[in-house]
Amino acid sequence: MALSAVARTGERFGVNHLIDVLKGKETDKIWQFDHHHLPTFGVGDALDNNQWRSVFRQLVGRGFLSVDLQGFGGLKLQEKCRPLLRGECDIALRLDQKQKVAKRQTKTSLPDDINVGLWEALRDCRRELAEEQGVPPYVIFHDSTLVEMCSAVPRNLDEFANLSGVGERKLLKYGEQFLAALRQAEREHLE
Repeated sequence: MALSAVARTGERFGVNHLIDVLKGKETDKIWQFDHHHLPTFGVGDALDNNQWRSVFRQLVGRGFLSVDLQGFGGLKLQEKCRPLLRGECDIALRLDQKQKVAKRQTKTSLPDDINVGLWEALRDCRRELAEEQGVPPYVIFHDSTLVEMCSAVPRNLDEFANLSGVGERKLLKYGEQFLAALRQAEREHLE
C-alpha cells in the first residue's frame, strides 16, 4: 500500500501527505491534487500515523524508497521495489504497536471546557510540522496559541491572523495546515 501510494501520487510527496492519502484524510492538498480519487485513498486505516511513519522509514532504510532532498523530501521508488510492487516477492517489516493516546498529554493546564479532541488534533499537526523541520514544537506555536485556536476555532486566514502568537510569517507558513487540521477534527467529531 505504501509503495503504491508513492507511485500513484507521482513520486513527489512526503510521508505526511502519503499517510493522509492512505488514511483517507480530506485535506486541501488531497483535493488540490485529486488524490481522493486514487485507489489507495483510505485503504490504510488499519495503521495509525506513527505506524505508517515506521513503515516508510523501514522502506527507505531497506532501499525500496529514497528521499528526494532537492524535491522537498518527496519519496521516490527505487528499482529494488519493482518486484515487491508487482507482488513477485514479500517483505516483512517490524510493526510498531499503536500508541495509546492519553487525553491531556501536556504540562499546560487546560481550560475545563476545552475540546480535547480538537486540542489533540492541533498538537498532532504541530508535532508533525516540528518533526519535518527538526525543531521543538513550541517553535511552531506555543500551547497558549493552540488553546486559543480551540476556543476561537478560526474559519479562515483572516480569523487565524487574529490569534495571539500568529504573525505574518507564521500565518503564511502554517495557517492553511492548522485550518485544515481544525476542519478535519470538526468533521471527525460530527461523525
